[in-house]
Amino acid sequence: MESIYYVSVAFETAIALACTIFIVLLLATKLLPKKVSRNGILLFLNLMFIALFYLVINVGWIHIAIPLIWLFIPSTITVGLFFYRFNTIWLNQPNKMDRLLAFIPLIVLIIAIILETLNYTSPENPTIHSIRINFTEKTMKYLFPLYSGTLIILNFIKLRRAELHNRENYASKDVVNLNWSRISLFFYVVFYIGVILSELVSSFVSELLFNLSILILTMYLGYYQIRVIARYLRVVQNVPNEAPKSVKVKEQVSTVDPKLEELFSSVDDLVESEKLYLNFDISIHELGKRMNMNSKYLSQAINKKDGLNFNRFINEKRVKYASQLILDDAYNAYTIEGIAKESGFRSKSTFNTTFKAIIGCTPSEYKKQN
Repeated sequence: MESIYYVSVAFETAIALACTIFIVLLLATKLLPKKVSRNGILLFLNLMFIALFYLVINVGWIHIAIPLIWLFIPSTITVGLFFYRFNTIWLNQPNKMDRLLAFIPLIVLIIAIILETLNYTSPENPTIHSIRINFTEKTMKYLFPLYSGTLIILNFIKLRRAELHNRENYASKDVVNLNWSRISLFFYVVFYIGVILSELVSSFVSELLFNLSILILTMYLGYYQIRVIARYLRVVQNVPNEAPKSVKVKEQVSTVDPKLEELFSSVDDLVESEKLYLNFDISIHELGKRMNMNSKYLSQAINKKDGLNFNRFINEKRVKYASQLILDDAYNAYTIEGIAKESGFRSKSTFNTTFKAIIGCTPSEYKKQN
C-alpha cells in the first residue's frame, strides 16, 4: 500500500510545482491579456489547491486537511468555470449563459461557508453535520456533472463558431483550426470523468486517474496553450476597427454598386501582384485596409466565387505557388518543409494536408509524378 501513496504523492507534488511555475509565468510576463491571464491564474490556483489537498492527506497530515475540507467542493466546481473562461474568453464568442454560469460556483462557496460556520459554532449539532454531508454528496453527485457538462458543451460550441467565423477571415492554421484548444477540452473531459468515476471504482484507480488528468491538463495548458493563445491573439488583434468607416462604406457601395465579380477580380489582382498569400498571417481585414473597403463586403465577393472562403482562397494560391517551386530547378535543394515556408505555410504538416486536399496528392508524390 505504501507504493500506492508514493505514486499519488509524486503526482500531486508535480502538479503543485507545475501550477506554481505557470502562475509565476503569467504574473511575470505579458504574454496574454489581463482577463485571460487572470482566469489562467485562478484555474492553476484551483488545480494547485486540489493537488495539495490530496497531498497532505496522503502524507498523513489529516489535521491540516480537515479544516480545509469545506473548500474542496467549491474548488472542484470552480475548476470548470475558470477552465471554460481560460479556454474560450479570447475567442470573443460571448454566450447569454456565461454570466449566469459564473454565479453558480459563488453560490456553492457561500453555502459551504455558511455550513462551515454553523458547524464551527455548533460542532455537536447532528442536524448541521448531516446537512454538511448531504450538501457535499449531492453537489458532487448531481451539480458537478450537470454544471461541468454544460460548460463542456458550451466550450465546444464556441470553438466551432469561432472556426466557422475565422475561415471567412484568416488564412493562418492556428487561427482557423482550433483543434489545439479542443485537445485541452479533451483533457478537462478526462478530469471530469475521473471525478464522476471516483464514486464507482477503487480509491487507488480513481485517484490515479484524477491526478494523471490534472497533471496532463496543467502541463498542456501551461507549457503549450499559453503560447498558442498568444500567437492567436497576435493575429486577431491586428484587425483594424472598421466601425467608424461602416457608414461611409455603405454609402460608397450603394452609389457605385460594383458587382461582386468585379470586386473579386480587384482582390485577386492585389493578392497576386503583391503575393500577399506568402504572408503567414494574412487576413481579410488586412485586404480591407489596403483597399479601403469593408472586409465583410470583400468576404462576400470571395464567397461568391465558387463558394470559396478566405482560407481556401489564400491556400489555393499558396499551393499553386508551391507546385511551381517544386518543379523549379532552382529549388531542387529545398526540402518539403523549406518549400512550405517559402509558400506561406508555417509547418510541413499543414502544407502536406492542404496540398493533398487541393491537388489530390502530397507534395512528395507530386514531385515524383512530374
